[in-house]
Amino acid sequence: MGNVREAVDSGTWSLPQWADQPPDPDLTGASFLLISYGDSEAEAVVQQWEAGLRRTDLDPPVLRFHASAFDRDQLADKLAEARCGVRLMIAGGQYDVLQAMATARALGLETGEITRYATAYEDLPLFCPHCQTTSRAYAEVFDWTDCTGCHRVLTIKPHYSSQRGSFLGVDTR
Repeated sequence: MGNVREAVDSGTWSLPQWADQPPDPDLTGASFLLISYGDSEAEAVVQQWEAGLRRTDLDPPVLRFHASAFDRDQLADKLAEARCGVRLMIAGGQYDVLQAMATARALGLETGEITRYATAYEDLPLFCPHCQTTSRAYAEVFDWTDCTGCHRVLTIKPHYSSQRGSFLGVDTR
């Protein structure tokens, strides 16, 4: 059971759950921040969300941006520009979405104010408790990979921390 989606489907692990299709926009917000990370599929999802928001009678303020990869400072700046009652909608690869969610929560957003959709699963955020580094790992749960911080060989455990936005790595020795 090396695949994250399979582990989630089994219901036995503390892992993020991903929808098979992009969720509908949350229309309860006063304003909306739509972010796509990475590929054109993520950008298409954000365009779909924006079109759904524009079809309503609400005519809400919408700030939309695309980035090649997650950047904590960039997200913090965009959230600082947002209005009270903002709804954050994120699409992109698993690593970028999970890191953006954790950052947004650390900056004061509630989980219910965030809509997310993963377009790719080939990488994941991996936290090394030995050196306190979170890195992008091109691996799956139960795989072994090198920590980019301390270079230990880590086993990726099926434990996800929503506060850190990452999976737990444990020294294989």
